[in-house]
Amino acid sequence: MADVFSGSVLVFDAANEKAVKLMLKTWLKDAEIKDVGAYFAISAATREINA
Repeated sequence: MADVFSGSVLVFDAANEKAVKLMLKTWLKDAEIKDVGAYFAISAATREINA
C-alpha cells in the first residue's frame, strides 16, 4: 500500500468484542453488507497495538 499511496496515512478504527457483536446485529445487517470475510476485536488496545 505504501508504494501505491505514497505520502498517505493509514487510519483504522478498532472495536471490542461487544461492539463487534452489536455491529453484526444492527447496522451491518441493516446495510445488507454480506461480503466481509473476517471480523476481529481488540480487547486490550494498549497491549495489542503498538505506536
